[in-house]
This record gives sequence, C-alpha cells and structure tokens, in this order.
Amino acid sequence: MHLSNRIKRLRLKNNLTQANLCKGIISVPHYSNIETGRFSPNIETLELLANRLHIPANYFLAINEECPLTENALTQYEELIMKGAQEEINRFYNNKLDRFSFIPSYKQELYFYLLRFIELVNSNNIREAMNLYEEDIKDIPNIDSLLNSKREQKLHYVSGLYFYFKKQYWPCIQHFKQMISLDTDMHLTSKAYFNMGLAHYKLNDYVNALEHTRKAKLSYFKLHDWSKVGDCYNLIAVLFREMGLPSESESYITRGFDIATSDAYELVAKLNHNLALLKFDAKDYHEATTLINNSISLKLQNCPFNIFNSYKVKLNIFLATKDIIMLKKTLKEAAEFVNNPLEKATYNSIKAKMHYLLEDYPIYEKLISKSIEGYLETSNWKSLILATEHYSTFLEANKKYKKAFEQQRLSIKAYKHLYEGGQDYEKVVTTASIVTDDVI
Repeated sequence: MHLSNRIKRLRLKNNLTQANLCKGIISVPHYSNIETGRFSPNIETLELLANRLHIPANYFLAINEECPLTENALTQYEELIMKGAQEEINRFYNNKLDRFSFIPSYKQELYFYLLRFIELVNSNNIREAMNLYEEDIKDIPNIDSLLNSKREQKLHYVSGLYFYFKKQYWPCIQHFKQMISLDTDMHLTSKAYFNMGLAHYKLNDYVNALEHTRKAKLSYFKLHDWSKVGDCYNLIAVLFREMGLPSESESYITRGFDIATSDAYELVAKLNHNLALLKFDAKDYHEATTLINNSISLKLQNCPFNIFNSYKVKLNIFLATKDIIMLKKTLKEAAEFVNNPLEKATYNSIKAKMHYLLEDYPIYEKLISKSIEGYLETSNWKSLILATEHYSTFLEANKKYKKAFEQQRLSIKAYKHLYEGGQDYEKVVTTASIVTDDVI
C-alpha cells in the first residue's frame, strides 16, 4: 500500500490523470489496480512510470532500504532545527536538496517530512507547512508502523500542530495527549502541555487551559528554559484576564518581565501587548498607548510577526477616546501590516466604527458588512458577535428591523459555535515557539 500511495501522490502532484500517466506503459485498468494496491507492478513498469514522472527509479525500487548518508543528513537537519539558527538551516537544506528531494526509504522520507513541517512552522511558513502535511503526510497508510517511539512522538506533535492551525481543537488535543503518553522527549512533552493549554483556551475552556499551561511551566522550569517559562506566564496572564481576574493577570505579566532576558524581544513584546490590554480594560488609555507602542516598536525591530494584532489594540484605544486624527493616522500605518482575511475583516470593522463616529453612515454600513463577511469566512466567532451586535443596534435605531433581525441571527449562530465547542477557527500567527496566539 505504501508504494501505491507514493505513485498516486506523485501523479496528483503532477496534475496527471491515470490515463495520462500510464499511456503506452500499461492499460488504465491495470494501472488503477496498482494505485489501489490490488496489483504489484514489476520493475520494468516502475522504471517506466518513474521516467514519465521525471524522478529517480530508486524512489520506487528501494522503498525499504535505509541509506546511512540520508540518516546522517536527517540527524544534522534535526539538530539544526532544535538549535533554531534559521540562516544555518537554510544553507544546510539547500546543500542537501538533492538528497532530500526523493528519499527512497518510506521511513526516512516520512521523518524528513515531519522535520520539514516543524522547520516551516518555526519560520512562520504556516500555509506551506499545512500543504506539506495534507499532500505528503496525512494519507500515508499504516503511518505509525513506519516510526519508532521517538519519531512517533514527533508525528503526534506535528499532527497536533496541524489540527491546531485548522482550528480543529479536539483532534489537536488528542494528538498532544498521545504524544505525552509516549514520554520520550521532555522538550516535546513541555510543548504539548503548552499547546494543549492554547487549544483549550481557543475552546473557551479556561480551567483546563490553566491546568495544562501550569504543567508546561513546571516542565520548562526543570529544563531551565526561561524563555518558555516566560511564554507560560504570558499565557496564564491572558487566561486570568479572560476569567475576569485582572490583578492575577498583571501579577503573571510582572513575573514574565522579571524572567525575561535582555534579548527576549518577542516575549517582552507580548508582555507589553497584554499589559496594554489590561490597562485598556481599566480605561487607563495613556498607559495602554505607551505599552502598545513599546510592543509595536519591539516587533518592528526584532520579531516582525503578528504586528497588526498590536496595531488593533492601538486603534481600539483611539476609538474609545474618539481621537479621530490619531485614528486616521494609525489606520494608514496599520494597513501595511494587514496580511490575511481575518486581519482585513478587523481592519474594516475598526474603519467602519470610525465612520460611525463621523456619522458617515453609508460608508459605515458598507465597511461593517464587509467586516462581517470576513469574520464569517474565517469563522472568527468572538469578533463576529461584536460586529453584528454593533450593526444590529445601528439598524434598530434607524428602524431597519428586518436587517437588524438578520444580524441578530448571525450573532446567535456565533454564540452557538463559541460555546458549543465549535471546531472552526480564527487565524493563528505563530512561530514554533507565541500575544496568546502562538504555539511552540
């Protein structure tokens, strides 16, 4: 079945029909039986198919032969990924591209895919990582049989991340649980606890999120990985804010600042961001502005990920204070960092509310409608609730009761998804290490 799966996968990647691939080699029914695993092709047929697909024949012929040189290259690749030196990883990967392109051994190829997925996530190439999983990992038959326990743990780690990015949080949690049960790598176990905390957070299950994040914190303490301990403090602070406990939240942000090293730019940016949110909640807009400016500055200089998320906080401050001049100025700045459909929907929502303050209602309606469409497409239920409630209130005030009712129905739909554990998702920005939305 592994060989038939490999042949089919390559055919689909090359956008070939069965007839296109096997023409002049074997009949379509015969080829179809090879793909389904009913027939085993002979060596000559495999060589002809490989030639048509422009790949080395060994990719079909040496499927159970593990190459020592490839194994050594995979070990080096894994060590570099653990080290996290992206420029060094890129050089190594490019130098080994020929060796990694078509790895004959099933076991070695699968492990390469797992390592490549992790490396892509670490470098924030989430879409490429997702495509890799869906094209090369997801449908491999009897996948567990190809791995030892250490590599099986990595498989569950990768699968957990995949389902997290898909916002299918229950299967995500199950994979991380299976990973922990194998108990072979404490670093991966610590990451699993942290990511389970994030997944429960996304499901609005703050009690379980807190429990798993605290387990992650203890594991990272034992590993003396203070940066990751800081990430745990940050997530715990977010959870306490969601639970309506601002004092406890701020105390954990303070712990995060205390533990942050001089070069922990990403962690400090997140802590500034989340402390700004607490000050915003307390209507201390001056302090909130200072903190969110610190976060944006750190991100721009040192860790250019998730920048729009911090601009969103700044824009909401100016909405709350009705500072139209600063709102317009910041909207222009923020536009540069809108990178995905969710951020576009949020940008439209904030811009709509500015036009609402200006009593420019036709533009308000146009933009808020676009925003609602965007939140629906990205299944961002919390934001959809806020947008539909704002719009329905406006419609009621203007006696547009039918349209107001439609918005209220959308709001009810969003509440159902939010509180019934719906597995659709909002966009997550990550590095394979996290404001709350990163995974490690």
